[in-house]
Amino acid sequence: MVFLRSVARRAAIQVALSSSVRFITTEAALEELAYIVHHNRGVREGLSGLYITFNRSPPSVKTLREILAHTHKLEDLRLEIPNYSRLCWGRVFDGLYCRYLSLLQTSASHDILANFLRKHPQIEFINITSPCNRRRGVCTLARAFLPNLVDLTGPTSCVAEIPDNNPIRSITMNCFTAEDEEYCFRCLPTSIYDVRLTLTRLILGFDPIHHGILRRIHTAAPSLRELGLYETKQINMSRGPLFPRPWDDLLEWARDLACFSHLRSFSLSTYAQAIRNKGNVKEELTLAFQWTSGQRRCRRRKEQTITRIALRYLQGTADETVTVMDFMDGKWVKGCGA
Repeated sequence: MVFLRSVARRAAIQVALSSSVRFITTEAALEELAYIVHHNRGVREGLSGLYITFNRSPPSVKTLREILAHTHKLEDLRLEIPNYSRLCWGRVFDGLYCRYLSLLQTSASHDILANFLRKHPQIEFINITSPCNRRRGVCTLARAFLPNLVDLTGPTSCVAEIPDNNPIRSITMNCFTAEDEEYCFRCLPTSIYDVRLTLTRLILGFDPIHHGILRRIHTAAPSLRELGLYETKQINMSRGPLFPRPWDDLLEWARDLACFSHLRSFSLSTYAQAIRNKGNVKEELTLAFQWTSGQRRCRRRKEQTITRIALRYLQGTADETVTVMDFMDGKWVKGCGA
């Protein structure tokens, strides 16, 4: 039995040696990697991606620290440990420096993360998956100097403070709290003012009570090539699925969409039933035509700025439907991504 365990351990090590990316979801796998990086320089030098996810019992901070202390050439680091306390995150990031780090995804406390980012201005992609831990005032991530940052994802009210002086091209704003939901509409134009000409992709949660959401977004980011909107669950559950949506006014919705002269892709996720008969392809394609033309009857068009629409409706229900539509040869057709 001891011999078999030894053989299995050596086999696991050989697999690890041949991979520059590791995915860790168990304590045993974490301890295995800690052993490998401690005893094998080739693995320490060759590991470029480390993805650690623990959704239930949090892993040993000491073991995780040991791994991070030995992997100096990480380019991608993802630490998803929602049950870690602020103290644990402080120990994980304390003194940590990753010279080649380009992508960071983490559920770490924002004040701990802010200190880490100050030492890593080279980061290009950031995904913050934890709500803000501030009690009042602005987030500690505000005005972080990240001159190479191009893609940013995180809580709306926190992410909105980061674009200042950073060349961001893509922003995804997620709503964790009621404050995030309100902040999106109230402060969007000013929060991303400094990147309004370079920002080409924006994904954000929104409150359907704000019928002027598209106009607000255009004021903030007129050069968008990709725009995605999704209704937040908190808003929908409080008002019900029959609450009037901005696109119920077809002409205004189409006019507002037409303001985006560079927009190529538009996606929408809603709890409402967007068409009369769910899953009816003809009705879905008609909706795409109406949104992009402002006309109710379909007809061929020679030119079309928006060439892809992704629609998710009845979101979160047993009847949830996702469809992708492309504009080809003068008409809307069912997309290959559907």
